[in-house]
Amino acid sequence: MSRHPRQRNQRRPSSGGRTPQAAARVDPAAALRSLIQDGIVTAASLHARDDLITAAMSMQRLGTLTSGMWCALSRELATAAERLERESDEHVDSLYRRARALDVDPDAVLEAGIAAGHLDEHRETLERVLATLDEDVRRLAAPDVLLGFSVDDEVLLREEQLEEDEVDTSDDSGVDAGDEAGEAADDAPLAIHVWLFVWPAPLRPARVRIVPELAVADADAEPESDLSVSFSAIAPEAVVDALSSTCGLPGEGILPALSGLGLACWSAHQADEHGDDDDDDDANEADQVDDE
Repeated sequence: MSRHPRQRNQRRPSSGGRTPQAAARVDPAAALRSLIQDGIVTAASLHARDDLITAAMSMQRLGTLTSGMWCALSRELATAAERLERESDEHVDSLYRRARALDVDPDAVLEAGIAAGHLDEHRETLERVLATLDEDVRRLAAPDVLLGFSVDDEVLLREEQLEEDEVDTSDDSGVDAGDEAGEAADDAPLAIHVWLFVWPAPLRPARVRIVPELAVADADAEPESDLSVSFSAIAPEAVVDALSSTCGLPGEGILPALSGLGLACWSAHQADEHGDDDDDDDANEADQVDDE
């Protein structure tokens, strides 16, 4: 695909003398949804390309250590990676052209696509977590509302632009209310940030802060009582209003529900990322019990 689409129009005959035709009207919401879908495909293509390149390099190293068969397979993987890289470049070029035509940030579209892929990866676990939560949280997690999510820096967000866009329109879900608490949460070295991309405003993600806290406990208290977690949601007012209208929830209930959803997404992420380790620990504990 050409990187300079304007050059294809240079030799076309002039349209002078032709009867003007009314331009077809395109629904902005439908156009944005189509663009976001393009972002999802582009993100998946880039991810697959990176995986192929890594697999080819690993197979090449294995071949140098063992058999030439693995070297041959490495060359096949490298060829597939090159082909996929060309297609990925075409996807990126198309995405940037379409985004500029709609006057939106193409990087934001790609970020939304990456976040959607991350949600797909953890959707099954997230559904199990959501089953224990309030109906308001489950409504925000519905496929027609929740587009994707990201934890910390997995998606390279436009930090300065997003921070200017964020508006904290309520207290911290009943925990540590106030501006000073919010600033402390941002500065906390253990703070975790979950970014939620929602369909009413897919290019303006909400942010949920999750902060582990150490509390001073009485000498007779159990050790577990020393630990607690606070969490709060921050979102642009336009996102809050759009979610309230789309989901039929009161405006004051949106941020608490977003907080619960962010915590659920983080829990699903943690369970999938570290589930194998937990299973191994449980197995080891079971073996120790059997030995005793």
